[in-house]
Amino acid sequence: MATHIIFPPDAVPEDRSMALYRWRSSACFPPLEENEAIVSDVVELSTDISEGLTFNKEVTLAISHSASDLKGYEVVVKKLIDKDTNEWMDVGKTVDFRSLPGKDCP
Repeated sequence: MATHIIFPPDAVPEDRSMALYRWRSSACFPPLEENEAIVSDVVELSTDISEGLTFNKEVTLAISHSASDLKGYEVVVKKLIDKDTNEWMDVGKTVDFRSLPGKDCP
């Protein structure tokens, strides 16, 4: 799993224990529409509090995937909203690192 998380200073209101897990393929995955595919590991960031965690600042999650040549397709990142109903929501803000200034990738 190639995943990188950046927590800027004061991103969380107090110290928290967190763990990053890669889900097995038998776990619930987001439902796919026609012409959609999962191209990376499905990962879970868990914390030691049951009500979830709110960040005070933007946290960056970088995930490698196998769709390097998208040819008209887009990368969509989703987060699990409800485990019981397998409800997922688009994160909305995703950035291809190759489009950032100073990244000279083919």
